[in-house]
Amino acid sequence: MDCSQDVCELRPATPAEVDTSALLELCAPFGVTFDVVKERTLRNRSARFLKRWLKDTALDESLRLEGPEILFDSDLYPKVVAGAVNEDGAGIPRCPLIVSEYLDLSFKRLSASRQRSSRVVFDFNRVADKDKVTKGTEMYLARKSQGLEAVVQVFFDARTHDFVSIPYSSEDLGRRAA
Repeated sequence: MDCSQDVCELRPATPAEVDTSALLELCAPFGVTFDVVKERTLRNRSARFLKRWLKDTALDESLRLEGPEILFDSDLYPKVVAGAVNEDGAGIPRCPLIVSEYLDLSFKRLSASRQRSSRVVFDFNRVADKDKVTKGTEMYLARKSQGLEAVVQVFFDARTHDFVSIPYSSEDLGRRAA
């Protein structure tokens, strides 16, 4: 996904980009399974949420409509754009909301497993995406976290091979957790 402040563009995947054979081979001895989720699926999931929210804004009070922008009430950033409303009145999701929906889907899958204690998602991203991913992480933990979750964001620079990992927990950012 290529994201800017204003738009997220999905590149079409080719079969060669979705080759998971090496990962399957690595996971097999440990009995680990995984799911591949297309970015388009997450974008569509985010768009469906915005459609419901635009009909009933009481569904999520951490969001507000200001002109054509749908803003998230962030504690970390002065402004987080979760989406926008186009001229037809449809909600268009932005990167932070898409990341939030990705984390929601990930934690739902983890909670369906036998593990009943705390859950952690390790998410690997480019350094260039740090702001968008951090905004989406805060958005998920503040809006949907159930109090047992943590996200470790790992940002990697392919040119220098440097990386930074930043842990976020529902205790830190889950102010709206039930």
